[in-house]
Amino acid sequence: MVVTAVSAIFIRDWRLPNIAGYTPVHLLVPLTLFSLFGAFYMLARGNIRGHRIIMKTLYVSACIVAGGFTLLPNRYPGGLVFGQWLGLV
Repeated sequence: MVVTAVSAIFIRDWRLPNIAGYTPVHLLVPLTLFSLFGAFYMLARGNIRGHRIIMKTLYVSACIVAGGFTLLPNRYPGGLVFGQWLGLV
């Protein structure tokens, strides 16, 4: 997740509303890195339950939120799913 979050900094989209190529999905990068830091801090302190909660929340949130941003109709993957495959757009 660290590699994915850091690599997302270098992915830019000039078509969506953005600031210097950074779109609202880039707000998830610091949130992801902060959550990972917290999860491994919990693990180092021996709080396995806290680590598990943070990691599950991060995983599910990443799948739902990032997946939602990815499937917007004006983005390439969303255009494929809703346009070509489902014929809705």
